[in-house]
Formats: sequence, C-alpha cells, structure tokens
Amino acid sequence: MRPQWQIVLKYLDRHEEGDGDYKVSKVPFASPMDAIKLLIKHCGLRDPTWSELRHYVYFLSNQLEKVEKSPYCSLDCADILPGFRTFVIKFMIVMAQDFATRSLKIAEDTPGLHLAEIEENENEDAMLNYLRIKRTWESGNHPYLFFNEDGDTFTPLGFFVQPTGGSYSLMDCQTNEELFPNWISQELKRALDHYHLPMSENFNNLKRLAQLTKLRNVMVKNVIYRTEITEPDGSSSPVEQPMFGNHDDPDPNYVLTMDNAKKILAIHQRLRYYGVFIFILYLYSHRVDIPVIIMGETGCGKTKLIEFMSKLQVPTALKEEIKTMIIVKIHGGTTEEDIIRKVEEGQQLALQNQRICQEYAAKFDSGQVILY
Repeated sequence: MRPQWQIVLKYLDRHEEGDGDYKVSKVPFASPMDAIKLLIKHCGLRDPTWSELRHYVYFLSNQLEKVEKSPYCSLDCADILPGFRTFVIKFMIVMAQDFATRSLKIAEDTPGLHLAEIEENENEDAMLNYLRIKRTWESGNHPYLFFNEDGDTFTPLGFFVQPTGGSYSLMDCQTNEELFPNWISQELKRALDHYHLPMSENFNNLKRLAQLTKLRNVMVKNVIYRTEITEPDGSSSPVEQPMFGNHDDPDPNYVLTMDNAKKILAIHQRLRYYGVFIFILYLYSHRVDIPVIIMGETGCGKTKLIEFMSKLQVPTALKEEIKTMIIVKIHGGTTEEDIIRKVEEGQQLALQNQRICQEYAAKFDSGQVILY
C-alpha cells in the first residue's frame, strides 16, 4: 500500500483500539480486507464509492502528516497540552468525512453508461434525477480545525467550547447544536487558556482586519517579499517588505461572515490537497484528480466569493500586476477549442504567478453552475 493509505490505516487502527495517545506502529498494515472494513467504518458514508474512499484517505493523510510535524501535537508536548494531540487527531478524522462526501449523487458502476442511455432517449427528467443533489451545504454542520500555513499553529472555525459537567463539549456557532460531547478535558481547557489558544472565537464578532488575518493564516504564509527599488543615481537597492500590508483588504465592500469564510477555506483545502492548480489538475496534481464545483442560484454570490478568495492571496505590492482568475462565459456558441485555449492561457498565467501566488483559480461560469 502507498504511504498515504498506511498512515491513515495505522491511525484509524489506534482510534479503533481506543489508544488515546495514537502511538502508531512502524509495522505496515498488511490486510487489504481489514483495511477496507476500517475505512468504510470511519469514512462517514454508508455506501462509499472508491473515489470517496480515496478522497477520505488522501485528505486525512495530509492532515495526519501535519499532526506528526506540529510541535503542539508531539508526544513531548503531552504534559504541557494534555490531551491536545488526541483532540486534534479525532477532529481530523471527523473533518475528513466532510471533505470526502460529494454533493452530486452519481452511480459509478459503469462510468458514462447511464448518461449515454439517457442522452440517446433525450429524457431530461431522467438526466436531472440521475444528477440529483446528494447533500447541500446547508444540510450539515461544518466545524473546522485548520492547520495554518506556518505548519505549526491552528485556526478553529465554526464551533465554540461549552462546559458540560466535568468536561467541555464543542458546540456549533450558528445553531448552538452540540457537535462533539466531552471532547476537551478541564486540564486541556486550562492549558489552552493559559497559552492563549482560543477555541471559542466567533468569526462574525471579529474586526475586519482580524477576519482577514485569520483567513490568510490558513491560506498563505505572510512571508517577506524581496524586490528592488531604483535609487536617484540609477543604482538598484534590495528592499524587503511584508507580503501583505496591515490593512490590505481585497474588497472592502464584500461582507465576510462565518458561512462564507467556511466556504472559502473549504474550497482552499480542496485546492491545497486535491491539486494546487485545479484546472490543470492532470498536469500538476500527484494526489487527487477531482475539481471543485460550486452550485447555486443566479446572484447568490458564487463569483464574488471566488474573486475575493483569489485576491486575498495576492501580495500587496503586486495586486495591480498579478491576474489571479480567468472567467469564461459558457453559452451555446462556446466550443471545445474555446475551453482548451482558455485552459492553456491559464496554464501560462499560473506558471508566471507561481513564484508569488500559492494558489490559482480558473473559473468557468455557466449561469447556475460554476466550475473551478
């Protein structure tokens, strides 16, 4: 088995055994049958497809690799943050279920077979039923605990901590629904408070600058950008400045809420782990070959959200020079060649931006469906 599958299976095996320290064995997980049973049990889906299992494994493996590298989750830090490693791993296992579940319900017994039959019979109702929505964003809670780009720190989003008896439970910020009962001990809560690691911030109550900073912490490293300025005598001098200015807001008129912040970071995680340049996925991704599709009514803010997300990652000094998004209006006259030409244009643009911009979004807009 590949390393990504091994690390997930080993941690799930420890999770199954109730090993709170998650001390994984160096011995490879050898039984394919036990592996399938373990993945199906913990992926959160009743009848998962192979692609959904793969998405679950690849997303979770990336999270677990970061857990192993984070000093806050190391076994050496167990006395300082008692139970924090266990809390993070349990959260990642559950969060991976959300990222593994797609919205469209599509049978995978023979790819394209049913669609070909439907197209031949020109039955539009059958086509719509075949591509029916499996779940909607609003139908579930989306509590997130993201690793920041520095590789060490975390950003919690969508939940707060509430005392329940002798421990603390995680509650949904929007519905006050109990998400995970008794997940944080009193000792861990005291340690988190002592080291100023908040777990109960309400994104909607933060100042605008704090909201932008929270998003950028997850999405990009606030690195020092090196450039040159021309002196009066014609010579060049190197200059170092932060990648983002203190009050750099990509669109002051865009209203940031907890809901669209979750959506932005959920899209970002899929781009990060499912291929950096999503539209040229087969060229650049070595892990997962799926795109991100955003669906919604006309005027609900799909385009604005992605535009804001793209601009949010552009360095302040270069925001007038860097182009981060290509929009293609899909209509009856759009040809395959038009799409190919725009994709090739995006490839070149992505390569030009690669030195500075960490993510790139290509956008195909067809009214009701936005494909990235």
